[in-house]
Amino acid sequence: MSVKDKLYPIILVIVLIFLTGRTAYAQEEVVVRPKSKPKAMPLPVTRNAEGRPLTPEEKYQLALARHMALQSEKVRLQILHDIKMTNDYYDRRKESKFVKWLKWQRFKLKRKGIL
Repeated sequence: MSVKDKLYPIILVIVLIFLTGRTAYAQEEVVVRPKSKPKAMPLPVTRNAEGRPLTPEEKYQLALARHMALQSEKVRLQILHDIKMTNDYYDRRKESKFVKWLKWQRFKLKRKGIL
């Protein structure tokens, strides 16, 4: 018997052990999750504080109040964004002026032979 013939059964046993270990490991990883229930949609407010349905005028007033609140929030966020962008712009300008000043000082010192 040659060495090749002796190695085949050894390799076969190693492969079988490896495969059985992998399948046992894979079976341990299986996780069964319960099905999630669909979320209920929130119902619109159609009743007054007294429990009676809202009139069309009250619905309109409520919708207008919501709309104005959203608009004022959008405007407030836009103003804050504009302020932030303006501050960033001036900070960058100030920083670039400072960098230019530093370069100029370095140039003057090099010209004098100090650096």
